[in-house]
This record gives sequence, structure tokens and C-alpha cells, in this order.
Amino acid sequence: MEGMDDVAFLVALRRESDALSAAARGHLGATIPAVEGWTVGQVVAHVGQGVQWAVHLVRDGMDATDALLALRPDPDVDELGEDGLLTWFDGCTDELCAALEAAGPDATCWTFSGDGPARFWWRRRAQETAVHRWDVAGATGAAAPIERDLALDGIDEVFELFVPRLGDRLAGGGESLHLHATDEGLPEGAGEWTISFTPEGPACERGHAKGDAAVRGSASDLLLLLWNRVPRSRLEIFGDAAVLDFWADRARI
Repeated sequence: MEGMDDVAFLVALRRESDALSAAARGHLGATIPAVEGWTVGQVVAHVGQGVQWAVHLVRDGMDATDALLALRPDPDVDELGEDGLLTWFDGCTDELCAALEAAGPDATCWTFSGDGPARFWWRRRAQETAVHRWDVAGATGAAAPIERDLALDGIDEVFELFVPRLGDRLAGGGESLHLHATDEGLPEGAGEWTISFTPEGPACERGHAKGDAAVRGSASDLLLLLWNRVPRSRLEIFGDAAVLDFWADRARI
């Protein structure tokens, strides 16, 4: 199955950002059920600041430290009010989309792995915004799932980007966890991943395999499980649940 292309990430970033902004309106003080201690207003400010950081990296060519130093203080929700905060947030998205389009996906900028192509941020900001859109919508009612192809790519991103960064935190005794997406229309063999927690660190591979624990569910729910957002009751779980406990305790992404 082919993954998402650069344009699809930009479309997803805009769609998820607009949905986050719309879900936040009228609910800035609501608490986020999946993230203890956070309110909707705080999530809006957090995502907007992350967007501004990416703007400095892509448009201004800054490294991570300089981009952080260039950020303005977190917006004061009480001072700005709802209209002010959401106008600021929407403007952040406009600014990033413009910066990404102007630079193009092959431009060089700072990424989590050092200098790399700007398409890293097309993907990263779309994925980050999708998860937080789900957070915000869940604080005000039933959150719509993350779109299938975006969620499938999000699982790939967790295993490609975040798992290697966790390194020794995910070193174990060789236990393995298999994920199987059950969405309709997936080609045979697509939508399956296995992560093994070896003494040397985590090892990930795509495709069908047996695991000490296995989880079946929609791509959206699998992604949100990896982000420690949804209860296990939303998914089918087989085998040793302690393997899932290991992930939940050690994988904070």
C-alpha cells in the first residue's frame, strides 16, 4: 500500500487544524480526558507554539535551540479571550502552510535527526495536530476517528521516529507486540506491525507476525493506543497484557 504524499500531508494539516479550532470554540476551559491536567485552551496554545517553532525551522532556517528562543511566551488564554486565541491559532496554521509551500518538501532544515528535508515537518505537524484534534474533540463530546490513511502513517511514524529515540527505555527481555489494523479496504499484509523489546533495544518490522501480545482494531484506535490515549476496551487484545503495560509505562511520546 502506497503511503501519503507531500500534498496529502498538507491537506491533512489544514483539515485537522481547522477541526481542532472548531472543536475548541466554546470549550476552552474544558479538561482533556486523555491528558491529565490539561485544558482545551492549553492544548490550543501548545499546538500553536509547536506550529510557530516549525515555522522558524522551515522558513527562517533556525536550528532547534534558536527556534525555541525565538518563540514568544505562551499565549495567555485569559488575556486574549476565545476569539483572540483562536485567531492566533488559525494564523499560526496559515503561516506554517505558507512556509511549507514556499520552501517545498525537498528544502533542507532542522529535523529530529539533524538537517533533513522539510517534508519531515509536513508529516510531523499533520500527525501532531491530528492527535491533539482528537484530544480537544474528546473533551467536548465524541471525537471523530483519525482518518484511516493518516492514522496508518501515524503508526509508521511512531515506529520510525519515536521508538528509536526511546532507545534503552524500551529494552526488554525479547517480548513482542503485534498490531493489526482492521479497517476495510486494506490490501493483504498491509496495516500490520510488530515491535520486539529486545535486550539491545526495540526492533520494529511491518507485516504479519506472531507476538506475545496482539492488538486488533481500527488504525485510528491503534495509533491512539500507541499515544496512550484510548482505553484497551476499544480494541481486541490477545496474549500477554503485560507487554502492553510495558509499552504504556515506558513509551511517552
